[in-house]
Amino acid sequence: MTTLIGNLKEFIAVRTPHLEGTYGGLGGTFATLADSCLRKKALPGFYDSGMIKTAEFRENKLFLVLSGRRTDADLMYALDVAIRNVGAFPFEGKALNLLIVEVSGEIEN
Repeated sequence: MTTLIGNLKEFIAVRTPHLEGTYGGLGGTFATLADSCLRKKALPGFYDSGMIKTAEFRENKLFLVLSGRRTDADLMYALDVAIRNVGAFPFEGKALNLLIVEVSGEIEN
């Protein structure tokens, strides 16, 4: 019997300034999330226009700044919803070759 865990192809680490979570998904999960954030400027599962202040892919990482001042818990919640909406789920275990999403809230000057 094949399990879903055995079929996972991608592992995504979501990092806020003080928290980190790991998710597992099938091939293309990270690309779907990145496309939504970079091209559409939308976070899957949310309909708030302007929620993504900036989105950038560099150094093999997706960097997101969400609009407004947000706690680490708020940032993790937003990314948890978004990643589950593209077919990944929380993963506890050893994951190699992590795809990284760095997320922060907007900093007021």
